[in-house]
Amino acid sequence: MNMGTLARRGRTDARRAANGSVREGAARAGLTARGVIYLLVGVLALRIAFGDGDRQADRGGALAELADKPFGALLLWALGIGLVGMALWRLTEALFGASGKDGRKARKRLASAARCGFYAFVASSVLAFAVDRDNGSGSSDRQSRDVTARALELPAGPWLVALGGAVVAGAGVWIGVRAARRKYHKELRPGELSRRTRALVDVTGVGGGIARG
Repeated sequence: MNMGTLARRGRTDARRAANGSVREGAARAGLTARGVIYLLVGVLALRIAFGDGDRQADRGGALAELADKPFGALLLWALGIGLVGMALWRLTEALFGASGKDGRKARKRLASAARCGFYAFVASSVLAFAVDRDNGSGSSDRQSRDVTARALELPAGPWLVALGGAVVAGAGVWIGVRAARRKYHKELRPGELSRRTRALVDVTGVGGGIARG
């Protein structure tokens, strides 16, 4: 068997693994981890709203809240590993294409590659928090202010900050609109859900997605 045949077989095996149970497991782990973070951020926001909270309602605050719980270190590691799964899922989409008829188009693959980079960064920050809580305890809100302050010191700093703000605002609108249009349905298997479950998914999916945006 020549090297060309071995290479083709290797690519085929990798594609099958990416489209099979490995990919599904990584996606489930990543989505669960992301859901836990959003849930904790929501709880922190409600506590702040009712005057009972001293942490930022952001990713850093959510991690600090989780670390204080029983088995907090173990939960942080599980969360970080789950987010690694999310990054790997997006990586397989970038390499082999996402599900759906347009999944192999360059635009979809580039979007998946960008998501892979984002979740790799988030996973690394969660794992760094787990390794050293003192170094990882800063809130993402404070980190954003620090980055903004450094950017403003550059010659074109105000324009860079304005551009960054416009990108964040645009992303928020895009996320909210996609939630309102129920674009998350493509990630589901509606035939396996009952009518009551589908209704619950739409209530939480639309409301949560718009709130996230």
